[in-house]
Amino acid sequence: MARYTVGKITPIQRREVRASDFGPRASFWMNFPKEGSQLTPPHQSEGFKWKDYCPMVFRCVLTLV
Repeated sequence: MARYTVGKITPIQRREVRASDFGPRASFWMNFPKEGSQLTPPHQSEGFKWKDYCPMVFRCVLTLV
């Protein structure tokens, strides 16, 4: 069984978390088409979308762990 990790590289430098990093405007959708894309490998499932909630907040939290 193969496992993949997909991460979106963002040009934003490490910084303190701001109020604008929370809420619906701080989230984005990523598409995972069945045939794959530049960021995702092809897969057996139907194409789907994934919503990443507040990535700057979670990036900061994960570095504290």
